[in-house]
Amino acid sequence: MSLPYEVDTKRIIEYLIKKNKRVYVPKVVNSAEMVACEYKREDKLHRNKLGILEPSNTYQIPPSQIDVCIVPIVAFDNNLNRVGFGKGYYDRFLKNVDPHCIKIGVAYHFQKIKRIKPENHDVKLDIIVTDRFIILQKNAYRGEYDEKNTP
Repeated sequence: MSLPYEVDTKRIIEYLIKKNKRVYVPKVVNSAEMVACEYKREDKLHRNKLGILEPSNTYQIPPSQIDVCIVPIVAFDNNLNRVGFGKGYYDRFLKNVDPHCIKIGVAYHFQKIKRIKPENHDVKLDIIVTDRFIILQKNAYRGEYDEKNTP
């Protein structure tokens, strides 16, 4: 659920729902923890204390069962390092996802910076998608897909 100054994820979410995919969005449960709660088109949303839209629904999925995570970015580099808002919610969450979960950062091209020095708690992404280019991890997953069903 993007903030006004982030890449808008509304169309991605709508596309996934239309394709009958289960969509989970972040929900902050305390000052250090974020969980993934199921989101459906008809769910009511409210803004949390950080101003982020969250569903009222509380049905959670364990991070270990998530196939793909789409992560917001404040800044990123060519080495797939990211900077978020400094609260560490995503890094703590991503440490618990399945090792095969694909971590995709979404950003605008101008958010790219020369180098980010990662800290021990930082989780590197697998892919970064911008409005102008895509950065892939060298051994990124290259699964098969049906071009007719690709947006």
